[in-house]
Parts: sequence; structure tokens; C-alpha cells
Amino acid sequence: MKIQVLFFAMLTLSSCTNGAKKNKPKKINSENKTEALKLPEKRIVIQEERPDTILFVDQCKNTIYEAKLHEDTRLDSNAFTLAINFNKNLKEKIYKLDLPPGRAKIKYCTAEYVTLGFHCGGPCWARVFVFLDKFRPIKTFGYCLRVTSNDNIITHIEDEEFENLIIHNLKNGKEMRVSIGNCEAPYFPCLVDSAYMIKNNLVLEYDSSSDNPKKKMVNIRKILKD
Repeated sequence: MKIQVLFFAMLTLSSCTNGAKKNKPKKINSENKTEALKLPEKRIVIQEERPDTILFVDQCKNTIYEAKLHEDTRLDSNAFTLAINFNKNLKEKIYKLDLPPGRAKIKYCTAEYVTLGFHCGGPCWARVFVFLDKFRPIKTFGYCLRVTSNDNIITHIEDEEFENLIIHNLKNGKEMRVSIGNCEAPYFPCLVDSAYMIKNNLVLEYDSSSDNPKKKMVNIRKILKD
């Protein structure tokens, strides 16, 4: 009888030990642990709609070249670009110009230069001469008037001294001053309305209180010679 009880006790102890081993939690091996797959973040780019910042302003064309003026509206200075394309496959010329934003235009083109113009407030205006010769600097003249029949002769005013008219030769840089102090303009300033050549003489027409404008003839031979 004692032998049977001892055998039963040993059998029961063996069953408990095996059950404990089966219920024991398993250790996790860190080396075999599978890491979660990291996906790249998806970036959403929202493009803002905005008008073109490079605006076409003006152009002119002749038998030698075509000139186009553009303005970069993002810039407050040096916003204008003048591109000159020659008809004979010559290299394009590019000029960066510092002109008043939104106010510059091409006025006319000749065989030697492109003229741009802008208003500078009130009755004020200016002309900018961009020469095709790269060795000639760009020139700006206030209250400028081109002489009819001679593209190289202009008149202009300096320092708002409207009684003194300056006659300038663009080709050789020579100039002379003449007085138009007897101008009778009904408004300010007193300016020349028209100017034209008769041989070596420059005829100026300017304001008068009468119906007919006053005329003044000036011999400009000394600034015509190179």
C-alpha cells in the first residue's frame, strides 16, 4: 500500500512540473525581432498661382535689328531688359536699364541707337539713348526733342533752366546753348514745340501769345563738324 501511495505522489509531481514548463512565457530574442517598415513621408506641394513677373513692354524693328523691352515687376531697380537682335545673325545684345517701374516705353529706333522714354512727374519727361556701339555709354536727357530730318541732333534742358536750350549732336557729343528767354508759354514750362533743319541752320518753334508760334533760327555748323 505504501508503495502505491509513493508512486502516485511521484506521478502527480511530474505532471505539475511539465505543466509549469509549458505555461512558462517565452523570452523574446532581440536579434530576431522584426522592426516596423518605415515609409517615406509624402510631401504635398501647393503651388501658388501668380501672374508672370517678366512682362513684355514694347518693341521696334527696322532693316538692321529688332529691339524688345521687358520689365521684371519683382524689382524696384534695374528692372528693365532691352534685347537687340540683329538681322545678319550677329550676337544678341542685352542691356540692363534702371528706369522708373511701369513708365518706360520704346519711342523710336534708328541705325545707331534705340530711344526709350518715360515721364518723371508733372510736365517732366526724359529720353534714354542706348547706342548700338558698345563703346558708347547710355545717355539720358531731360525735356528732350528730336530734330526733324536729322536723327543725330536733339534739343534738351538741364537743371530746369527753360530759358536756355541746349542743342546736342549725338554723333560727336558736341553741343551749344541758345536763349529762348522770350518764350511766352501760357503754362509751365516753356518748351520748344518743334525743331527742323534748313541746311546748317536749326529752326526752333516755341510758344507765343499770338496764334502763330515764335521762330528762332540758329546756325549750328560748329557742332555738325566731327
